[in-house]
Parts: sequence; C-alpha cells; structure tokens
Amino acid sequence: MSLLEAQLAAQAVQPTVQPESLVPPAAESLPKTERINFRGVGELASIGYYNTVFMSSAWPQTTVDRPLIMAFPGEGGVLPVQAVGLSLQGVIPSGNLGLDYVFEYGSSDTIRARLNGIGSDDENNGNQVNIGIFARPDRFPGLEIGGSFYHDNISDDRNLSIRYGQTILNAHIVYVARGLEFLNEGVVIRHAELNGPNVFNMPGAYTLISKQFGHVRPFFRFQYLNMNPQSALHDVLLRYGPSFGTRYDFNRQIALKLQFDRTWRKSQLVLNGVQTQLSFAF
Repeated sequence: MSLLEAQLAAQAVQPTVQPESLVPPAAESLPKTERINFRGVGELASIGYYNTVFMSSAWPQTTVDRPLIMAFPGEGGVLPVQAVGLSLQGVIPSGNLGLDYVFEYGSSDTIRARLNGIGSDDENNGNQVNIGIFARPDRFPGLEIGGSFYHDNISDDRNLSIRYGQTILNAHIVYVARGLEFLNEGVVIRHAELNGPNVFNMPGAYTLISKQFGHVRPFFRFQYLNMNPQSALHDVLLRYGPSFGTRYDFNRQIALKLQFDRTWRKSQLVLNGVQTQLSFAF
C-alpha cells in the first residue's frame, strides 16, 4: 500500500550567478577568491556541498526538493543548518590544487519538525563550531572534493536532562561541467551521551546525476538515511529510495520540474510521491 502526494510550488528568488546557458545558476562551480571574508551568519551553516552552493533557494537545484540529509529542520531534516555567529572564508595557498577553507563559530536553536507529523523537537543546541576544507584542482575544471567537521551539544526531547555531544562529519565529491551534474555526498552523525554510556553513529548519503539536453535536464537521485531510534533523532529511523524526473527550462528565468519518488521507511508503508514545481528567477 502506498501514499500518493502532489505538490505545486512557485518561488521567486535571486540567482547568485548569471548562467551562460540554461544550466541552473548555482550548479556552476563557485568562483575562487583570493581574499579572506568575514561575515555574520544568520542563515545556513556551511555543512557540506549542498548547503554551501544551493543555500535556501529552489531555483538553482535540479530537483524539486532537497536530499533527505540536507532537508531543512522545519521539514524534518536532521542537520542543524541555521546559525548565528561569525564565518571566516578564504583560500589556502596550494597552487593548482585550489584549496579553500571555511571556519564558523556561533549558536543556533534548532527546532525540528518530527517526520511522523506529530509535534516538533527543540534541540536546545549549545555553541557550535564548523570547519570545512575543499579542493577545486585547476587540472580538472568542475571537480570539487571536500569535507567538513561540525560539533555542538543537543538535548533529547524525551528527557531534557540527557545531553549529547553532536559531531557531524561530511564528505563530498562532485563534478559539474559541460552540462553534466554528478553530486555525491555523505554524512555521519555521532551522538555521544554526556555523562552517560550511549554512543550512536548514524549515516546518511545521496547521489544525484543529471545531464542538460537543450532545454531539458533529466535526473536521477538515490538517497539513504538511517537514524538510531534511541538517539535524539528517534522519529527518523531508516529511509531510502530513488527519485527521478526532469527539469525543463523555458528560459533563464522560468523552469518547470516534475519528480517521482519512492521511499522505503522502517516499519511504515512505502511512500510514493509525485512532485511538481514552477520556479522563477529575477
């Protein structure tokens, strides 16, 4: 037995890069900078490739929705992607290797919607630190390899006296060039109970491939997420499955997306979904 869902969304956003073709703007490789940037952070923390490149915009991403591991907390996402604090970004002298770094320090109070649709969890996050490093070698235009380390403390909503040290390790390898988009990203979320014996190591990953053919970009994505029922992310459990569909760019400002999803969920019905999205950029 399955559940059929339909979603129609229209969003108007400002693209960060003006495309030379109909390729989504943020799918282009980010330009290198030779300076150090300081900025206050009141938006997405730089955990992984997807958050750094696509941020909160629906227009530049090929698919209708974000991968499970990169979903926003308000949609049941498992990452504390929003932060208020300081971000330091710059280039590491490395010649043709093209190394960049990011360092962030701040705090957040992540309120995550439960995926079972019943209520939400306030994680009561402590101060957080995030360190990332990635390479864009000159010899392979469009290739990026990188990773990040994130740490804070959170509470278990079922017993607020229980606190966990939360560590999130991320790694990615992506290739975006010549109309081809090939994204691969994985995380391990580690919850270590403070003043207690429990330790949970929980993996998640996705892979996405798409190719531009004129105005049409067909895509395929497979994603996997497995959270321990004894951890603070107890409602997520095991979720995995494919998504496929197409994006049609009418021009540089209007795109229509159609996506089919099939998601297996532990101890629950298989979820079949159909999603459409009409996106605008000005």
